[in-house]
Amino acid sequence: MRHPAGETVPVRVDHALLDTLDEGVHTRDGREYQFLATRFDVPIIVVEEARPADEAGAAGLYSLQRSFYPAQRSQELREATVYVANDGRHYEGNVRAIYEERLRRGDEGEHIWIVKDGAFVPPGSAELGLGPDIRPRIVRAGSRQHYEALARSRHIITNAFLPTWFRAREDQTVVQTWNGTPAKKIGNDLPHMSRDPKPPIWHRQAAEVRGWDLLLSQSQWATPVLRRAFGYQGEVLEAGYPRNDLLSAPERDDLAAAIRRRLGISDGAKVVLYAPTYRDYDRKNSKVKLNLVQARKALGKDHVLLIRAHSMQATPIVPEDGFAMDVTTYPDMADLLLVADILVTDYSAAMFDFAVTGRPMIFYTYDLDRYSSKRGLYIDLPAQAPGPVVPTSNEVLEAIRAIDDIKSAHADRYDAFRATFAPKDDGKATRRVVDHIFG
Repeated sequence: MRHPAGETVPVRVDHALLDTLDEGVHTRDGREYQFLATRFDVPIIVVEEARPADEAGAAGLYSLQRSFYPAQRSQELREATVYVANDGRHYEGNVRAIYEERLRRGDEGEHIWIVKDGAFVPPGSAELGLGPDIRPRIVRAGSRQHYEALARSRHIITNAFLPTWFRAREDQTVVQTWNGTPAKKIGNDLPHMSRDPKPPIWHRQAAEVRGWDLLLSQSQWATPVLRRAFGYQGEVLEAGYPRNDLLSAPERDDLAAAIRRRLGISDGAKVVLYAPTYRDYDRKNSKVKLNLVQARKALGKDHVLLIRAHSMQATPIVPEDGFAMDVTTYPDMADLLLVADILVTDYSAAMFDFAVTGRPMIFYTYDLDRYSSKRGLYIDLPAQAPGPVVPTSNEVLEAIRAIDDIKSAHADRYDAFRATFAPKDDGKATRRVVDHIFG
């Protein structure tokens, strides 16, 4: 929920009250709200924006896709830019960085953010402290305005696949920023993508990729991996990732202090960020694989553990004990990387972003053999990881306690890792990307 000061704050609910929870649908300001207790007895708020009658149901969908959208595609393009991050669920990442750089430059063109079910409100330039007030247009995902925006906007900036009904026009520019350099195999490199006949997702990806005009790449190493995985033959821009400019910004210390205050982390605490990726074979498991009881005993009061589950994983169950904190729903991962003193991860793309900071990493790979054989990896973690690769929770805690020695022992490998996977993340990536697209 929103605090009067504008911050997002957690809501705590007495467990005894869950039995009397009103789970009915309530409508306010054009949105439908439900307060539900999940199977883990975790209360959540489900928000949906009420749809006009001509957009609702199968008939409304058919009309939008078969009649309205084709008609809009035949209209003249507007000098507008559509921004969509994670299907409209977040204001974050490379898409956010590109948008804010354009506001910083005073670009008064039409800026359109796709937002799913009121998930966020994108700020204007005045709210960001970037000069004269330039405000974005907010469009609900799936609405008539969504179809119109994608049909008639000159530029589309996204970090994931666009809706299946979208078809890029010859005079549009679709920029795919993607969501990170892949450590785990993706796209055509996944085992099921080579089956015959091809699975539906293969055809879905092929149709999507044909509409891309530009693909961002974090490094020379990543470019051929992304090309092969997506079957993409178009233009690639190796400019680094805009989202990582924050990690080397001149004012990064002040920004980190503000984020720590927002999270309620004391000034002297050492922050450990645990950010594992999802498991295809274990998506519904909400158990945190680190032993939190042992962690609290081993690390003491001078450490804080931030737990960031993947968006495709079930919400983790984290005790509210002042030591561990669930930050899965925190809006932007870059903020968490900025405040972390140590990153504990596994096969997540976060490793390539965090390398920009020069801070130590620990790789908790309790299922390395299984993950490698089932999903597959692009890198040899034991040989290339810029930190220890360990299979148990105890070894993770031992590495944290010996972090200074760990950092020194892996210094040369860390330098090689950064030079290979994040050579252009120098704080100027967004500037290069915006110059290339809009310059």
